Amino acid sequence: MRFRSKISPCVLRMRYMRTVPQTEVLTQGDYAMKLVIAIVSEDDATLIMDRLRDARFSVTKLSSSGGFLRLGNTTLLSGIDDDKVQEFISIVENESKSHTQPAPMVSGFFDAIHPSAEVTISGATIFILDVEQFIKV
Repeated sequence: MRFRSKISPCVLRMRYMRTVPQTEVLTQGDYAMKLVIAIVSEDDATLIMDRLRDARFSVTKLSSSGGFLRLGNTTLLSGIDDDKVQEFISIVENESKSHTQPAPMVSGFFDAIHPSAEVTISGATIFILDVEQFIKV
């Protein structure tokens, strides 16, 4: 008995015609690129990502938490051209809001702080790193 595939011969040919993409490697001398890491409030993240996408930035979103108040944050990663860094920062700066929040009451550490003490939370924290090598597979 002959085996019959349920996939048409045309589709099979297309699957086998695929080529493996060439790996592209660029070094710092070839291409001026930065890795921008922006840690923003969960409340601001959606709006910031929308604005960055409108400006044609590719962004990877990571949920994160931590810091002094142990609040939920969003960490945005983006590899961008050196000359686009200021535009990225401006978008994040314009869409991030600093606000105040009651300080957490932890026994021993905050005994000297009044119960109604508030802490100002910055709108965003941005790190900019040089990219030594960029590999696109």
